[in-house]
Amino acid sequence: MTAMVPKVQGFVGAKVDGKTCTLSGLLGVGHLAGESGVASWVKEPRVRAKFAKTTEAFNLANGIF
Repeated sequence: MTAMVPKVQGFVGAKVDGKTCTLSGLLGVGHLAGESGVASWVKEPRVRAKFAKTTEAFNLANGIF
C-alpha cells in the first residue's frame, strides 16, 4: 500500500458517482484492481459497473482516512 500511495494520490478529491475520493477509498480500489487499474476505475463509469466488487471495496473504505 505504501508503494501505491504516490500513484493514486493524484485522484484524491476526484468525484466518483457523487462521492469524493479519499486516499483510503482509492487504496481499496487499488487492492483489487492494482495500481494501474485505479485510473480507469476513477475515470470510467462502465469500468466501475463492470467491476462491482472493486466499487464495493471503494464504498467500504472511502472516508476512513
